[in-house]
Amino acid sequence: MSKSLFNQIFHLSIKIIGSCIIAFSVTILVLNFMVGDQIVLKGLNKNLGSLAEYGAIAAGSLWLFRNIWLYLHKRKITVAKYTKELYMLLKKYHMFIGYAVFSVATCHGIYFLMVGSRHMIRIYSGIFTLIGLVLVVIAGILLHKLKDKKKYIKYRKAHQIVAIIFGIGLLIHLYV
Repeated sequence: MSKSLFNQIFHLSIKIIGSCIIAFSVTILVLNFMVGDQIVLKGLNKNLGSLAEYGAIAAGSLWLFRNIWLYLHKRKITVAKYTKELYMLLKKYHMFIGYAVFSVATCHGIYFLMVGSRHMIRIYSGIFTLIGLVLVVIAGILLHKLKDKKKYIKYRKAHQIVAIIFGIGLLIHLYV
């Protein structure tokens, strides 16, 4: 199998898996509203929260891999080629991963807002994290729509700052 065909299959599988995740989270969201508090739905929504966590880490690692690649590239280290390929893959699917994370996290958050929790700190940290994610998405969409270079840099910094705040909220939510 040629490398080009493998790359096409790999990229197609990323798109299919991501689309299935988004469709699944929307289906679970509809079930949450229709059925309500069920044991099976609680387990599914907890797993959706974990999936959102992994996706947020993947989307957030774009910044990390960019800086690693730049550092290795400046020092002409041979591993820089592979780091660049991983960075370019994350860059290509960054927005798609972000949309998947947003849909999964929204489903997870709405379920636990409807059902509640014995620990109110989990609810409050989840609300803070969901608000942070909404702000990251809004800043990202505005950033994607901009054509003005000066405003682009400002919105990119805002997107990064809000993403850091979201990351701190996510860590707090996972810890409590």
